[in-house]
Amino acid sequence: DEVIQAYVAEYRHGLSRVDGVGGYSGKKISLLHTVVSSYEIQDIAKLMRKTDPHAVINTFKSQDFYGGFYLKPIE
Repeated sequence: DEVIQAYVAEYRHGLSRVDGVGGYSGKKISLLHTVVSSYEIQDIAKLMRKTDPHAVINTFKSQDFYGGFYLKPIE
């Protein structure tokens, strides 16, 4: 929840959360998924690691993206 709150306070992209159970540990986990520009990845990763030092961040390049992405800046 803290990572989500920190993210939505700084960025205007959507964010999805999926709760599950780790296959190895059996512990509850949450997976967060968002689509951001390549220019934002480093700053977002730094924010997430600052908020949760145990966060594991996996980035990958999208082949194609369809749909709305731009949101007007908060005034």
